[in-house]
Amino acid sequence: MKYIYKERMRISTLKWLNALKKMEFKRKETIKFCVAMLILIIIISIVVSIIIKYQVTGETNMPFQLEKITVISTAEGNQNEENPDNVKWNLSVHQNNDIYFYVSKNEDVDETSLINSVSIENINITKQPQIGTIKAYMPNSGEGRRFLLDDSFLISDSLTYTGDKQSDEKNLTIGNQGGVVPIRIANCNIGEYISDEDAEIVHDGTLLKIINIRNRGSRIFS
Repeated sequence: MKYIYKERMRISTLKWLNALKKMEFKRKETIKFCVAMLILIIIISIVVSIIIKYQVTGETNMPFQLEKITVISTAEGNQNEENPDNVKWNLSVHQNNDIYFYVSKNEDVDETSLINSVSIENINITKQPQIGTIKAYMPNSGEGRRFLLDDSFLISDSLTYTGDKQSDEKNLTIGNQGGVVPIRIANCNIGEYISDEDAEIVHDGTLLKIINIRNRGSRIFS
């Protein structure tokens, strides 16, 4: 009887511990979902405010128009410089939201007009999320990827593209007949992924799922 009682106590303890683990996992899932929704709301708010300002303060029959705004969200992991355990993957994970403003010519107004410059102003982060830090970036001016999460490319308040013969985002120019103006709003350091098992890491939205559900062969900090 004593053995059976101990066995029942052990099973009850294991069930209790498993229940606690499930509750903790659900709590983290809820927090990460709320953070993702907050970032999306911030991005939508920025886009909507720009559209409203354009409609309210913009002139009628302007020679150029804001044709559309596209937002592309993804994720990437950057290798941490400090790697005391010398593991293969020691990544800081970031959620990126790339915003593209398409400026086109209004052929019905004036075919001879040229773009002098296009400015995105009042880029202010009024509230930070519970996890991560929101930052605004201009395109990378060097070789390689379009955007780099480097402090040298941070946007403090505004970003201006100068009109030129053709668009060149590396030099912050837009074609004087129209073009695309990109910026990035990133939520930096939303988690870490550390592993020696994976042969390769796909740097896209699936990385967010990995840091949420991966719990074997790796260490997740969030």
